[in-house]
Amino acid sequence: MKPEAKDLTLNNSFKLRSKAMNYYEFISNEELNSFFKNSHHYEDLSIVGEGTNSIFPSVFHGTVLRSTNESITETLNSDFTIKVGAGCNWDHLVDECVNNKLFGLENLAGIPGSVGAAPIQNIGAYGKELSQFLTEVEVYDLKEKIFKNLSNEECKFGYRTSIFQSHKEFLITSVTIKLEKVFQPYMAYKDLENKKIDSSKEMVELIRKIRDDKLPDRESFPNVGSFFKNPILSQDEYDSNEKLHKLANVWREGGSIKLSAAELIELAGLKGIKINNVGVSLKHALVLTCTGIATQEDLVFMTNLIRERVKNDFDLDLKAEPNFL
Repeated sequence: MKPEAKDLTLNNSFKLRSKAMNYYEFISNEELNSFFKNSHHYEDLSIVGEGTNSIFPSVFHGTVLRSTNESITETLNSDFTIKVGAGCNWDHLVDECVNNKLFGLENLAGIPGSVGAAPIQNIGAYGKELSQFLTEVEVYDLKEKIFKNLSNEECKFGYRTSIFQSHKEFLITSVTIKLEKVFQPYMAYKDLENKKIDSSKEMVELIRKIRDDKLPDRESFPNVGSFFKNPILSQDEYDSNEKLHKLANVWREGGSIKLSAAELIELAGLKGIKINNVGVSLKHALVLTCTGIATQEDLVFMTNLIRERVKNDFDLDLKAEPNFL
């Protein structure tokens, strides 16, 4: 592993102008272990994947690490269980599973990013979440300088959250997933109702079409998809906030209330707003887009503006999904 300076402008979904001064790639655990044993330049360390859920700074002054391990292998006791390298593209994994008659991930098709990034926010869509299939995450513990395997329970998964958001010392190297041997389409979601699906391939194609219809084209309008998490409140929190009672999109899940962040942003009058080449998409208010040259600072400004306006209008704190590096 040799360090190099690397322009990362085309390696993040927002196409933010960004450069790493000390960039490394690793493909194996042995390579990673050797790096940490022989290097003293990892005090200010950033782990990146495909940059689909990260907001890159203009300059990474510290060390930037990226896994290039794209392997997909069956485990020894197989039983429809596979181990996937952190550098594998998530949507490629979905296709490989469908092609090899390994089922379950169809509703998660079309989600951008790498497999290594997927557990961090517990990716989910159309009624399914990664945590329903993940059995184990292999990590390198930066504090103890050893590899560890974390069980599903130890990952502390929740809605768009996990232990990896608070424990930055865990560098994800691979993910183990248990899949299903029989295709059973999950259609209990508004956009999927009354759809007729006969195969897992048809399901994947449907999910991708729905996503494409909702989101701006990434090439023309660089974006990371949903930028804010949908707020989840207790029944008491919802009942005591009269400003929320006029909302059209309110979902009850168990004892909790989920609201639409897109509706909040739109009602705050921010849909279509544009400042310094960063805008709120006219196609979907939950999506921020970049047009022209933009920086992390421009996104921070827009993020704060949206959060302040929603806080003022609805007395709610929106939380961003992407990680600001």
